[in-house]
Amino acid sequence: MYPYKKIKLSNGKTIDEHRLVMEKHLCRKLKRNEWVHHINGNKKDNRIENLKIISPSEHTKKHHKEGNLYKFKLNDLIKGAKTKSKNIRKKRKIKEGYLCNFCKKVKSIEAFHKDKYNWSGLKTYCKECIKIKQKKHKVFKL
Repeated sequence: MYPYKKIKLSNGKTIDEHRLVMEKHLCRKLKRNEWVHHINGNKKDNRIENLKIISPSEHTKKHHKEGNLYKFKLNDLIKGAKTKSKNIRKKRKIKEGYLCNFCKKVKSIEAFHKDKYNWSGLKTYCKECIKIKQKKHKVFKL
């Protein structure tokens, strides 16, 4: 479920209410690199006193400090909630460990190889699944 309130404009487009409130307060459109942060953490509280403009990197740092970035319900994942693979990758870090995108099981951090190019610092498949994939795709030379 989308956490923010949506407003339908007269031209038929929809916009997040917190962005609209901030745009009206500033009397201008927000730039792409301006994100609206809810100070008290309540995404439904769109009072101007609760909103603040910050950069995307500041927003990420702030939520990492609070420890609430990439949270989602483990039960939704186990029950097989339908989510786009892009969203699963963004939300794969959870309290109990990490989600393997191949077997869809939550495993400890030690079950994954390191990957300096991935945002999480870990591969998206666990070590066991990588071995399975390698066996399936192994080409034998005669």
